[in-house]
Parts: sequence; C-alpha cells; structure tokens
Amino acid sequence: MSDQEPGGPGEPSQQVPGGDQAPPQPPGYPPTQYPSPSYPPSQYPPPPPTPPNPYAPPGAYGQAPPYGYGTPGYPPPAAPYGYGYPPSGPLDPLGRPLASWWERVGALLIDGLVVWVPGAILLVVLGAFRSTTTVNSFTGARTTHLASGFRLLSLVIVIAQVLYFAILDGQSQSVGKRAVGIAVRGETSGQPIGFGRALGRWLIYVVLWYLLVIPGLLNALSPLWDQRRQAWHDHAVGSFVVKLR
Repeated sequence: MSDQEPGGPGEPSQQVPGGDQAPPQPPGYPPTQYPSPSYPPSQYPPPPPTPPNPYAPPGAYGQAPPYGYGTPGYPPPAAPYGYGYPPSGPLDPLGRPLASWWERVGALLIDGLVVWVPGAILLVVLGAFRSTTTVNSFTGARTTHLASGFRLLSLVIVIAQVLYFAILDGQSQSVGKRAVGIAVRGETSGQPIGFGRALGRWLIYVVLWYLLVIPGLLNALSPLWDQRRQAWHDHAVGSFVVKLR
C-alpha cells in the first residue's frame, strides 16, 4: 500500500528521476481582479468640423452644406415695423412712415370718383329736367328755378359722402386709401380710430370747405408744412395718415 501526500488526498505523488518525490503543488486560486483605473472625462471641446474644400466640385443638387458653414455673405438688414424698405420720410411716434401730401391727394381723387362723380351726375340730371325758367315781361330777364328736390338731393349726397369716409376711414382705409396704400390710424394706439372720431374728422373737413372756403383750402394744404404731415382735422381728432407699403 503506497503512501499519499497529506496536501493532496487521493492524488498520486509524482516521481522525479532519481527516485525522489516532487514537492506538492500549491492549491489553485482564481486570478486577482483589479478594477481598471478610471479617469475624469476630457474637458477639452471637440475639434471643429473640417471646412469644405473650395476647389472641390459641387455636390449633388439639394445637398445641404456642412453644419456651421454656408454661403459667405452678410445677412440682409432687418426691416423696421414690417416694411420692406427703410422709411425715407418722417415717422410718427410709433415709428410708422407718414403718408406724403401727394399720396393723400391721390387717394382723395380716387374716392371722388366713387362718391362725388355719381352725386354730381344726379344733380346735373335733376337740375336739367326738373328746373323751370321764367322770363320777366318788363325787363326780359330770365330766372332759373331749381326743382324742390334738388336741394334735398344735394343734402343727401353730402351726408352720403360724410358717412362713406366716416365708416371706411374709421375702419382704417377708404377705397382710395386702399388703392394708394395708406391708412388713417390713431396717434398713440396705432389702431383704426373708429366711426366716431372718423365722423368728427370728416365733418371738420366738410365744414371748412363748404362754409369757409379759404380755411378749407389751408386745411387741405397744411400737411405740406406740418412737421408730422397732419391736417387740421387730423390734429383735432388725434390721427395720422400712415403708409402701409
């Protein structure tokens, strides 16, 4: 019966040349697991993207340029107050360009085609077919008497003109102002002035023209020398006539 080594029960002893036994082998252990060293993340920013080669052939149609690069140039200047071009004339306190005197006249002429010409045609027709002429038997002088409805129709036409401008200018634009690209706005709010103020504005204009001819003419011309291009009726109700394009 052979002897067994105490460190290896049941394991045969190894023989070495010469008859001696080899020393027992140490028991096996799993390799020691050392944690891998950790380092703080790099604090350096990522490298910038490579700029495109200016001599390279153009890419496919519709291909977007690399991020951060585009067509060289300068951005267009921002347009103030929603207008496509910087204003060249005076501005109101809200920065809106004011309409010129010629623009106001052009709008008034277009409105005249809408409201004054039809009224004038009615008056001429009524005066021609409804008037009567008498001859003085002693002097031979002729006197033309207008029909009784002529003066009434004249008053109706004037009222219609006033309401036309009060309603449309109160909403911002009459037909002529819309065609020219101008509008009536409040001095401080920048909004349409409403029916009441537009009615007062046009009544002042009508009274100055029909009852006081010279003041009416000066009122119509006053935007030419007024620093804010306001007529007297604009000052009275606190309105501006501004450009919309």
